[in-house]
Amino acid sequence: MRFSIPDMICGHCTGTIETAIRGLDPSARIDCNLDAHTVRVETVLDPSVVIAAIEEVGYGVTQI
Repeated sequence: MRFSIPDMICGHCTGTIETAIRGLDPSARIDCNLDAHTVRVETVLDPSVVIAAIEEVGYGVTQI
């Protein structure tokens, strides 16, 4: 699944997002692209759970 996160602008942002997702699924594969402001996630979690985790740490997110 892929997500657009417009406010993701630095390494701290990507680390925060990765930590939030891995807190729910430690085996998730996460690829953050700062230039495109997107995150690709391979996980067993439902997309709505991933979105909620990202929003909980303060980022607006849309599944694409």
